[in-house]
Amino acid sequence: ETIGDLLNRSDQADRLVAEIQNDFGIVEQNIQQYGKRYRVMFVMDSGERGLMVAGRGTRAQGLLDMAGLDNVFADIEGYKSLTPEAAVMLNPDVVFHSQLPLAKLQQNVALRLTSAAQAGRIFNVDRLNLLNFGSSIGASIIELQGWLMAQ
Repeated sequence: ETIGDLLNRSDQADRLVAEIQNDFGIVEQNIQQYGKRYRVMFVMDSGERGLMVAGRGTRAQGLLDMAGLDNVFADIEGYKSLTPEAAVMLNPDVVFHSQLPLAKLQQNVALRLTSAAQAGRIFNVDRLNLLNFGSSIGASIIELQGWLMAQ
């Protein structure tokens, strides 16, 4: 609204604010419809260092909070390397990943024994621009929630 005022575009800003508020109203409604509280692991590729998981203090954590999802790695700070033992021990219901082909993830020893992999709940979220936190974040979370609720 402030930027809209500064640019003499108050009407457009008001419409955008209303759209964002509407999207987050739908996000909240969807959270209430979850059949259970989903336990999620957010994985990123760090090249030669292998898979990294997102903990607290990351954009991924912020996204999971907005979507009403539990981060299985919320007890770590930042991004850390994923070990097979940690993946199996924490056993997420869902894996979100960015920048990786699904086939590569399904072959990964750290992931293939998890409930998420066995139930086919590994989703590539890269195309949703979820970690950019732009004005379309609400709509992107709604799409992500649709994947979860369709399972």
